[in-house]
Amino acid sequence: LIAKHTLNDEQTRAFLLLADKIGRDLESGRKDPPISLLCTGPGGTGKSVIFRAWKEFYEIMGHPERMRLTAPTGVVASDIGGCTVHAEASLRVPPAKMKSTPSLRTNLEERISPLETLILDEVYFLSAQDLARLSEYLCM
Repeated sequence: LIAKHTLNDEQTRAFLLLADKIGRDLESGRKDPPISLLCTGPGGTGKSVIFRAWKEFYEIMGHPERMRLTAPTGVVASDIGGCTVHAEASLRVPPAKMKSTPSLRTNLEERISPLETLILDEVYFLSAQDLARLSEYLCM
């Protein structure tokens, strides 16, 4: 995948950090503590290339349901072949309503329970409130 996606040295390091962790988890049948990885750089530096390589890695491993590509806006989500983080994590649903409406919570849990990796491109366009809500909902 490194050669196929023509990853440079920095992209390769980022790709291998996640691929190694996921590979170990799949081989052992357990989940080690999650990692947080921040890929930064101006537009055009190849962050999306890494995301596509990770997505293909999950497909090759036979577990595409364990990874989601998301972004704060529909344009960026479309560019990376994903969906908006707001749709994926129900961020427009207020926490009180999420907690008091079993069907909403069940729907969210069914979407996020298989996830091991959530890619959030252009994270800096997400408000602090949405980031806090995302964290809360992922921990439900």
